[in-house]
Amino acid sequence: MSTNNYYYNNILIVNDDIEGDDFGDMAQDSINYTAEQLNIAIPEGFILTKQRQETNYNRNFEGKVIFIIDYFTPNGQNAYKQIEVVVRAGYYSGYNYDYNVSDLIDTETEYKTIEKEIARDIKKIEKVLRANGTELTKLGTFSNGEAVYKVKK
Repeated sequence: MSTNNYYYNNILIVNDDIEGDDFGDMAQDSINYTAEQLNIAIPEGFILTKQRQETNYNRNFEGKVIFIIDYFTPNGQNAYKQIEVVVRAGYYSGYNYDYNVSDLIDTETEYKTIEKEIARDIKKIEKVLRANGTELTKLGTFSNGEAVYKVKK
């Protein structure tokens, strides 16, 4: 049985310009450059110099967090939400960029200011990722699990 080549939650930006199918063989310089570009666009975030495993790890699509932005409650004491920018190995080849938005505390109160900041930063993240890869859209999946992608216009 086959599977999709890429796993993503929010955006599918791919880079197939590498040799080998293993995450360890990926172009680390390109990934580091992307993280640096994210840090320029969003100075409040930080680059993970020691990349850690993605929290919603899928063993078929190994993911590493390369950049994190924390959003704090108005009193500044608790991190309210977090955006993690991840890079994942493709199942067959290449790798893709994506991001995850996580709620870090349960609260009944809506922090509209923070939500606006998050929306603004997501636009910046997507702009940087698009500049460092090719955005694809999945057209469909065959019954055997293989997927067909096309360049998103």
